[in-house]
Amino acid sequence: MILSGVKQGEYITTVIIFPIIFSLVASILIPIMMQIEDMEWGKFLVVVSLTSLVFILLNLLFAFLAKNQTQTTVCSLTLVLVASILPVSSEFVKSANTVMEYSFIGANAKYFKELSDYQLTDKTIFVLLSWIVMTSIALYFAYKKNRKID
Repeated sequence: MILSGVKQGEYITTVIIFPIIFSLVASILIPIMMQIEDMEWGKFLVVVSLTSLVFILLNLLFAFLAKNQTQTTVCSLTLVLVASILPVSSEFVKSANTVMEYSFIGANAKYFKELSDYQLTDKTIFVLLSWIVMTSIALYFAYKKNRKID
């Protein structure tokens, strides 16, 4: 979905650059404001940066596949709802915990449970990297399809 009057390169840049800036600023400010102790900032920034990258890639994928802005917004809001509800429900429902471990927010949720005990060799990091690869591949094909339409 490209808005009229906006070139494809400009659109992609704004869809990627601004979310990266906002997510990194929020990622740094939220733990400070919540006064979370026992944080390992290196691990935290790796986990949050990779999770943010998946969010950005998924939203960009929605933008390429959607026919209009309403579809893009609905898909993006659904993504945010899943990311918000899944960690909470995983505390109460065992099957939701399994789903979360294999979701794009599993590493982020597990980091906040374990904090300094979290390891970057955890299964959830590899799942997150798999999400990045799979989403990038899907994005590549969606971009090619979108280029044919233009």
